[in-house]
Amino acid sequence: ATAFERVPALAEHLRATGVKGVFINGTTGEGLCQSLPERMAGAEAWAKAKGDLHAILNLGAQSQADMVALAEHAAGLDLDGVAVVAPSFHRPRSVEDLVEMVLPVADAAGKPLWLYHIPALTHVGLDGIEVCQRLLQRCPTFAGVKFTVADLLQLQAMLEAAADGGWQVAWGCDELMLPALA
Repeated sequence: ATAFERVPALAEHLRATGVKGVFINGTTGEGLCQSLPERMAGAEAWAKAKGDLHAILNLGAQSQADMVALAEHAAGLDLDGVAVVAPSFHRPRSVEDLVEMVLPVADAAGKPLWLYHIPALTHVGLDGIEVCQRLLQRCPTFAGVKFTVADLLQLQAMLEAAADGGWQVAWGCDELMLPALA
């Protein structure tokens, strides 16, 4: 038996407890620790089981070629969006580097694209607002950012920029949820 056989039961549990969405292959490292075939099998399992859950699939990988392969696979699945996290080994050194890395992935997926901005784990210290603004200009499918920065002033600045720019922000620091709501 594979872990993916448990996805339908997990999806049903999430729906029954009021959860509205899932971020597949996110920050617990499950995506980056799996092979491409495992990631594709997991994406297929979630796409089949998600029902009315809003499902975003993280395509982040250490190589752009792997991200594009995952994006091409995701294009044929019933998912509500895809996300890209910057590689943490050969890191983009500028906003333009990151945007150029993301564009072919977004094109291959053909779904709403989310930037997964988590500099504490990627060690990519680029300005998240600037990256989002450039993606908004250059990527027709850009939808938003999963913003995982443990600085409430940066969160406020991102929320204001998103309101002006027309993209969405998902907050990724669960441990700071109460102060962030304030």
